[in-house]
Amino acid sequence: MAQARKIESTEEAWDSGKLGRDADFAKVSEAIKQSRVEKALGLKPISIRLHQAMIDDLKVIAEIHRVGYQPLMRQILQRFIDCEKKQIIRDYLAQQQKDIEEEQDASDSSKVA
Repeated sequence: MAQARKIESTEEAWDSGKLGRDADFAKVSEAIKQSRVEKALGLKPISIRLHQAMIDDLKVIAEIHRVGYQPLMRQILQRFIDCEKKQIIRDYLAQQQKDIEEEQDASDSSKVA
């Protein structure tokens, strides 16, 4: 019996497709319920109504990036959430700084008077 060739597991081997894309080294996994996969990934199905044109655009963009449109939507939402959280923190810190400066100005004014 011939020994299977071994490909070193490197990032380059995965990125180039030497690992993970060869049918000779693939096997069908056991049937797993979709709900178990979603739970393991922390995913929760939701329902959202979007204009058909928006869905069509997302599908085109997803195809260009070689991902499904739903994973693309998750990426888009995650980017938005990350940016919004950063903006909220920046706004909060700016307001805190402004309050501190106003308190210092008021304190300085009372010392002068």
